[in-house]
Amino acid sequence: MLSWAGRSVDDVIGELRQDLIDQFAAISPIAAVGLMVAAASKLVTDFADQLSQTEQDDYNNFLQEHWTWLATTPRPPRPDDYLHPDDRDQTSYTLAVETVLDSITDGIGSVPDGETAVDAAFVTQLLEYVGDPAQVTRWREDLLGHLMETFPRQLGFHNVQLLPTDVGLPPDGVAATRGCPRSHQEDRRSEQAIPARPTPPESQRSSAQ
Repeated sequence: MLSWAGRSVDDVIGELRQDLIDQFAAISPIAAVGLMVAAASKLVTDFADQLSQTEQDDYNNFLQEHWTWLATTPRPPRPDDYLHPDDRDQTSYTLAVETVLDSITDGIGSVPDGETAVDAAFVTQLLEYVGDPAQVTRWREDLLGHLMETFPRQLGFHNVQLLPTDVGLPPDGVAATRGCPRSHQEDRRSEQAIPARPTPPESQRSSAQ
């Protein structure tokens, strides 16, 4: 049973880890945003028994809009912020999910200031509190290692296409099972069924902003 025991999310998470911020700063901001969207998808799946169908649909619609945005280049205007319903009582589970949704919006807004890494670190530390810390740590380390190789910071943001499969999710962007999204190694087993991403010329990669 998830409980905040009357504490705020910031109190539960405590001080943000500088080592995590530094690691997220090494990847493209678009990859950091994608990781946060994957984290939210995980929570919606993990908390399905505690969320109403309306809440699940509401959250998944927000996430699908962001997957479309992440996969579209040149980068279009960002999706709308999450609209918190006024007629719904907040629970520990909706608080966790909606905190991540708000962090996604904050992370996109932080791109010009180079602060998206802070939002990504915050989200993964939140996952450690609401889930299995060891499992979250393994998932984060595996995925960050993959993203540092495939989406380094110098790729920039505007011309970088990111798909759900890049962060260990199925092509539709929905975390189909409980627990962390699949690791990159696990996702490789099914990549033959996923349409290949066109590989841009080397000159385009080096000039991407």
